[in-house]
Amino acid sequence: MIDIKQEIKKINNKGPILGTFEGSQNVGMTLEKALGKKPDRKSEPDFYGIEIKSKGKGNIYKYITLFNCGPIGKNQEILRIKEKYGYFNKKNKTAYKIFNIAVYCNRLVQIGGNRLATIKIDYQTNEIKLLILSPYLEILDDKCRWNLEELKKRLENKLNFLCYIKADKYVNNGEKYFSYDDVRLYKLKGFNEFLKLIEMGYIRINFKINYYKSGKWQGKTYDHGTGFEIHESALDLLFTKID
Repeated sequence: MIDIKQEIKKINNKGPILGTFEGSQNVGMTLEKALGKKPDRKSEPDFYGIEIKSKGKGNIYKYITLFNCGPIGKNQEILRIKEKYGYFNKKNKTAYKIFNIAVYCNRLVQIGGNRLATIKIDYQTNEIKLLILSPYLEILDDKCRWNLEELKKRLENKLNFLCYIKADKYVNNGEKYFSYDDVRLYKLKGFNEFLKLIEMGYIRINFKINYYKSGKWQGKTYDHGTGFEIHESALDLLFTKID
């Protein structure tokens, strides 16, 4: 395996790098560009068998996306969930529904009015189920599901090795620069640990279903990916830190 810490050290030796991307992905995509990697959305690891995750120091968002995986039925199921249980964006006040919800196994969250949602691991059917509940905790819908074998394949294929980086940010003449000196390398423990952390609420499923706001696709559904996200405090529970 390539010594990724040494590769990043070479980049840091050149001094802070000018960020050339917009938004929250600026930190990670600037580093990937410096490593010679082109942006993609593949299910394989980013760099010579190592998945790279990075964020700026001081970033208050504590969740890290491990991977994206749509439910069984993919696009059709995403459309069904949005149309049946989505809600209207209060800020934009449009006629287009969205479904931006993070759901957990150990708690209930409110969605679109008075409905509630949670997730459950069903070991008999070998699935994770999204449960939509009434205020009286009656199950209204459990059709949105993920196959455990598919999740196991995604996890082990993409995250056998993880490099987690926290970057310092500098601003000069209105432009952002990054330095990547806090580099941590991890080895995946296993799929059983992944399932345990879902049950404990450290890993959640985050739906990011929105709509195109302009152009020829205006109003059409835009799925930014259904993310399996881990709280950064639980990284040592899913991974073993290595040199």
